[in-house]
Amino acid sequence: MYTIAICEDEIIWQDKIKEMLNDLQQKIKISLKIDTYTSGEELLKKDFNQYDILLLDIQMKGVSGVEIAKSIRKVNENIQIVFLTALESSWAEGYAVKAYRYLLKPIQIEEFHETMIGLIEAIKKNKNCIIIKSEGEIKRIQIAQIKYLAIEARKVIIHTWDETYKTTISLSEWNEKLKGFGFSNPHTSYLVNLKYVKHLDREKIILTDNEIIYVSQRKYKKFKEEFVNYIDNIK
Repeated sequence: MYTIAICEDEIIWQDKIKEMLNDLQQKIKISLKIDTYTSGEELLKKDFNQYDILLLDIQMKGVSGVEIAKSIRKVNENIQIVFLTALESSWAEGYAVKAYRYLLKPIQIEEFHETMIGLIEAIKKNKNCIIIKSEGEIKRIQIAQIKYLAIEARKVIIHTWDETYKTTISLSEWNEKLKGFGFSNPHTSYLVNLKYVKHLDREKIILTDNEIIYVSQRKYKKFKEEFVNYIDNIK
């Protein structure tokens, strides 16, 4: 499923865009969750981080679409923004907020569908990512880059090859989020990416960068089974 916000103060255009999105769902057999907002101020009061795509009118009453986009970009670099405008002269402003594209009103359904299909394909390539809030910032992390997660000082720390990220989401929740991606628990305080395990014995795991993670006796048997199954499945 892809989540889309339409921020447009003209109800006639809200309805038209929703209609085109519903047509697209049938055309390419995808599932979309669509929310609508009549002002940028209303959008900013909501959890806009939930959206994959923002269809944002530029010329709205009150705060303009460009200013709304600037506010969003201060905390979120990942939402794909498509500006809707009746004025070609507005296009230059989009570069500052990394807009994916402009659509000129009146919007033609063929151009709209072409834009959305290209955008969805681009998002699909990044779907094997997690989005987290770490120390006040929104971050997108590729799952394949995660070495392990560990409980430290009542927080869960995500260890990647490049950085570490603090998150308040519990390790049990991360177990659910990362189910099916080749992660397992060698210890109640760790969730390890099996892709990076090069050695396993009853006391410890050694990762491919030689980092050591200790194994609890209670978790050893299950972890070993999941590791062996993982290796068998990639042969």
